[in-house]
Amino acid sequence: MRLLKIYHRHVISFRIEKNKGEKTQFLQIGEESFVYHIQRILSADGLPVIFEDIYMEADRFPDFPIDHLENGSLTRLLEERYQICRQNKGRSIIEVGIVPEYIVHYLQVDENEPVMLLKNYMYDGDGRPLYLSSEVIVGTRYQISV
Repeated sequence: MRLLKIYHRHVISFRIEKNKGEKTQFLQIGEESFVYHIQRILSADGLPVIFEDIYMEADRFPDFPIDHLENGSLTRLLEERYQICRQNKGRSIIEVGIVPEYIVHYLQVDENEPVMLLKNYMYDGDGRPLYLSSEVIVGTRYQISV
């Protein structure tokens, strides 16, 4: 099997949303607060591999330069723009599932394609919640090394 290298990141959408649900508990902000909701596709060798949803506290990152995430690293952006370093360890949950119907066309897969579902709870260097991300990963195009 030939391994693919992720080399392209494309922002699909960037919205400011009312904080609710799981995001409220993890980010430790009130339901009256707002979060940035970023959706991206990460591709390798011209094939979409990962559909990514990222949620971050909006007030913590004023004037967020979303254009920097087009082919850019979120971690690098947070370090350079906001002087916030991510902890090397967070909490991740991996499951196997079926690709959600609303992203089938983004990942260019069949409707019942098996995928890996990865949820990441990331913290900054001080242990404060940084962002929550959910990734839908096409398993035939990605390999995890632990």
